[in-house]
Amino acid sequence: MKVQVEDVSPVKKRMEVEVPPAEVEREMEKLVRGYAKSVRVPGFRKGHVPPGLVRQRFAKELEQEVKERLMGEYHAQAVAEKGLDPLHDPVVEEVEFRSGEPLRFRTLFEVRPEVPLGRYRGLEITRPRVEPTDEEVEQALESLRESAARFLPVEPRTIVEGDYVVVDVVGRFIEEDGKTFRKEEMMMAAGAPENLPEFNEALSGASPGSEKLFHVSYPADYQDGHLAGRRVEYTLRERHARRAALESAMRQLIDAHDFDLPDVMVEEQLRRQMEDIVRGMMARGMDPEKAGVDWKEIREQELPLARRRVRGTLLLDEIARREGLDVTDSEVSDRIEREASELGLRPQQIRQRLEKGGALQALRSQILREKTLDFVLNQATITS
Repeated sequence: MKVQVEDVSPVKKRMEVEVPPAEVEREMEKLVRGYAKSVRVPGFRKGHVPPGLVRQRFAKELEQEVKERLMGEYHAQAVAEKGLDPLHDPVVEEVEFRSGEPLRFRTLFEVRPEVPLGRYRGLEITRPRVEPTDEEVEQALESLRESAARFLPVEPRTIVEGDYVVVDVVGRFIEEDGKTFRKEEMMMAAGAPENLPEFNEALSGASPGSEKLFHVSYPADYQDGHLAGRRVEYTLRERHARRAALESAMRQLIDAHDFDLPDVMVEEQLRRQMEDIVRGMMARGMDPEKAGVDWKEIREQELPLARRRVRGTLLLDEIARREGLDVTDSEVSDRIEREASELGLRPQQIRQRLEKGGALQALRSQILREKTLDFVLNQATITS
């Protein structure tokens, strides 16, 4: 096998692979034998069709299957040989296949960039102001902040938009038997667009220890079938409010590092953001298809944030690699048990869902990024 790799960009590779004629013929013979045992040809008993006739009758099918099998096998060998880790299935740009000659094919794919990691130890973080600027809100790495933030307590006061609030929530179904459910120590961002308006209203002006009683009428097509079409009375008790020190740390890291980003990662992040917007609209009883929204414009508006989120993710992953940070199986199990307790499910049910959906590795990656953020913040100097 011959392999040549061209660096199209720091994140994009073009690879040419040549499979020797002997390997091509070996694969062809194996396929012909398989066809001869299974195909039906008039005048011959099944399993007794001459190989030469099989090659003649099924030439196109054999050629296509040989190409698919060998390209998959040898592309995997080639990327392993060159130490590459494609982020997606390759785009096949060209294939040359002639009887008695090597199979040649060229692919294009993206890989993670080499992150030129600068300063990440000893960041100087100023205790956030009560009111963040629009620029700070826009530049905050929302997805990482929500899942992995370390927080600085704010002085006791009423809650304002942008605060992260730890609350206990008790819900009671009104029009049925009054069955209740509860969730303790739930983290919410006051004023966040993904919250239901009733929750944002209850959070606004609340203070530590205060309780708010309010009602939510869920639309019949609400995405959570458990709540769809039902009216719930909520009691919300605010425990404490904190503001993320992460906002400053992540902004410093992202702004200090400039490197190429894989389009496939940016597009995937953008897709998740757009899905979040749609889910938020549906939670408010809005039909996204009838809302008169210019989705192309929203996509363009969301793109800069998607790029920042991807850059932040790559930075955290590189810091974890440099520092030798890792996640143990027990840490994953602890997280699953906590999620199961909050959802009223058995840990094994959560694990099975994650394994079935291929999300167990994603959970491990999330925990690792949380640990990396803790590491960065523990190394930082936090001042008022």
